[in-house]
Amino acid sequence: MSPGLSRVLQNLTLVESEGRSSTRRALAASPAQLPAAIEEHFGVPADMARVALAGVEPTRNVWG
Repeated sequence: MSPGLSRVLQNLTLVESEGRSSTRRALAASPAQLPAAIEEHFGVPADMARVALAGVEPTRNVWG
């Protein structure tokens, strides 16, 4: 975490924005890898992320 830095998980992609610049990169190759990736990038324990993701379809486009 740092001031001015924003991280968003969109489908299997991590979007990081700071100031006027942003980067996009693949966060996980499959939904099964998301809990570990969430722990690494957001600090949420993988076990908690796994429970929170139960029943969620992470590859569905929520923006449109």
